[in-house]
Amino acid sequence: MHIIMGDNVYIGANSVILGGEIKIGNNVKIGAMSFVNKDIPDNCTVYTQKTNTIIQND
Repeated sequence: MHIIMGDNVYIGANSVILGGEIKIGNNVKIGAMSFVNKDIPDNCTVYTQKTNTIIQND
């Protein structure tokens, strides 16, 4: 199990990088509280969009 990380990679707080063979390219920004489980190419910004669903009971 290896995580290969390029140059100039910024990882936000509470992010998770999980998996077997993950390759993160150069100049990548990973937003806070993101979940990464696949390869990320060079020059990308990655974040996990979390949607809150509110159900109102009448």
